[in-house]
Amino acid sequence: MKKTDTKIKAKTNSKQAEKKTAGAKLGAFLESRGKIVSILLLVISVGLLSYVIVSKVTENSVAKKLGELDAIKFELIDNTTAPSDDDWIKKFDKAKESLAPYADKGGIVGVRANLMLGDIFASLEQYNDAVAYYKAAADKNKNSYTYSLANTQQAVCYEQLKDFSKVADCYKAASEDKNNRLRYHAMLNYARVLEQQGNVEAAKEAYQKLVDEDSSNAYAMIAKTRLLSYEIKEAK
Repeated sequence: MKKTDTKIKAKTNSKQAEKKTAGAKLGAFLESRGKIVSILLLVISVGLLSYVIVSKVTENSVAKKLGELDAIKFELIDNTTAPSDDDWIKKFDKAKESLAPYADKGGIVGVRANLMLGDIFASLEQYNDAVAYYKAAADKNKNSYTYSLANTQQAVCYEQLKDFSKVADCYKAASEDKNNRLRYHAMLNYARVLEQQGNVEAAKEAYQKLVDEDSSNAYAMIAKTRLLSYEIKEAK
């Protein structure tokens, strides 16, 4: 046998011996620590199970609270008894009292409670209070379609309060929200309010942005009309 072959065989035998030694050490370690390893695996399993249980409980709790909010809303809008103005005030007061505990909660429950309270105060023409609840609803979740809804409702209230700077800010926020199903409507309203404020250049830019984004929708058609009216005025 060649010396080279002898060296290779020796190295191979040495590596195999090292593997056996390492395997034996690991086996001995696991055997001596078997109880600890079993406990750790049990802890991990229990932790995962607890997470699943907590998630399910949380989901059920949210569904329960949303059902309670629906019940409050149904009681408020139930008109089978043809309520008088005084009856409506009593209904609103009862609904406000019932909704108050939910308004401080997080997630969709808190969002919906604040939106409902905002709607109640807006119906009563108490717009400052309505704005506060709509803002709370917007702040609780900025990644949901409810964010643009809450901003749009704020804009409507601010318009009643003649605070057109805040009207513009709210419509702008709604127009930039990709989750907004009525984003083009918000874009048009944003441009309209800028125009109403006398901020013509900014209004023209807003109208043009709407047209550029989708020239075929109904709101873009209105924007085109406004842009054309400016062109006619400037041509005179």
